[in-house]
Amino acid sequence: MGNKKIDLSKIKVRLIQVTDHQIIQNFKCGNSTIENYLKQDAYYDTIDSFSSTSLVFYKEDEKEDLVGFFTLKNEPLRISIPSDELYHNSSLEIARIAVDEKHQEHGFGTVMINTIKTLAQTTNQRFVTLDALIERYDWYVKRGFEAFIENEAKRSNKDGLVYMYSDLLDEKAINAYLEDEQIV
Repeated sequence: MGNKKIDLSKIKVRLIQVTDHQIIQNFKCGNSTIENYLKQDAYYDTIDSFSSTSLVFYKEDEKEDLVGFFTLKNEPLRISIPSDELYHNSSLEIARIAVDEKHQEHGFGTVMINTIKTLAQTTNQRFVTLDALIERYDWYVKRGFEAFIENEAKRSNKDGLVYMYSDLLDEKAINAYLEDEQIV
C-alpha cells in the first residue's frame, strides 16, 4: 500500500460471520493472544452477544484485504465518580483492536478508532474506554484518549495495562447551543 493516503470509500466494516473462518486464519498482528481471540472466540462471542467483533476490509485493485478488526462491549465505567458529577456511567469499551502486520503504520488503526467513536455517538455513549498496553499509551493519547489514573500513564498496573477513556462530550457545541438566543 505504500505511503498512499487511505481512501475511506474503499473501507468496509462489518460484523464477523461464520463464513469468515478462512479469511481470519491468515490474520497476523504481532500479538498471538489477540490473533487467537479472533480465530477462536470472536465469532462465538458475537453471536452470544457477549461482545461484537467487526472486521475491517480495504479494497484496492479489485482485491479486498482484511486489514484489521475490533471487538466492542457495553461496559460500566470502572471508576468511582460522584453521581451528581457524572450521569453517564456506562461506556463503549474497545475490548480488542488490531491491524494486520501488512497494513500497520498506514493509518488503519486511526480509522478504526474514529469509526468506533462514531458508533459510540450513534448509540448515545459519551465514553469510549479501553485497557491499553503501556507501550501503546502514547498512540492512544494522540487519538484523544486519557488515562483514568494519572500514575498508570507513567507506570502500568500489574497486568501491564493502562485504563484509558475518550470523552465524546462536545462542550463547545453545548455552550453554543445554550448561548444562541435565536434557537426557539
